[in-house]
Amino acid sequence: MGFTSLADVKTALTITQSGDDTNIDALRPQVDDLILQLMLRPKFFENGSDVKEYPWVREKTAAILLDRYPNGVITTIHESEDIPRVYDATTLLAAGTDYLLDADRGIVYKMAGTWATAEQAVQVDYDGGYVDLAPPDSLVRAAQMIIAAMLQKGKDRIYHATGTELGDGKLQGVRLEDVPDTAMTMILGYRDERL
Repeated sequence: MGFTSLADVKTALTITQSGDDTNIDALRPQVDDLILQLMLRPKFFENGSDVKEYPWVREKTAAILLDRYPNGVITTIHESEDIPRVYDATTLLAAGTDYLLDADRGIVYKMAGTWATAEQAVQVDYDGGYVDLAPPDSLVRAAQMIIAAMLQKGKDRIYHATGTELGDGKLQGVRLEDVPDTAMTMILGYRDERL
């Protein structure tokens, strides 16, 4: 999955011929990668259901951050300081009593005290991310805007010397300066700036 498809780019940019198809298809994964980097969310499209995660708790805190958000549902949270770790009924935490979930931001707050700081002391099973959800419309539009800017700049000449030729060799690479200001504003609205 990516932010936009060939057909959606062509529709958004009112491209009716197939002459740019190769370049558009070559740009799409590069634009996806750039957007994910700018958002600081490399797992945006990864593994949406039945995620088992061990949030790294480095210091005493009442909040842990989940990698894949927004979060649909937390199946279980276990907290175990025993060695070896035990994830069973004795370490199971209850939603609303032991923890609260901010699903949109992927933050789980402990209701009393702080999370255990030992490695793999907290185990969270949940569904989250955008694997089964369409990405937000503003990110789709941002991807299309970047592709449009690249197509305009790259016509009939090599644009960037990044070592990767795209399509017919007329376009090369996507760089930060290729991102139009409006697209950048849209992308930064989804940047991971939690805690």
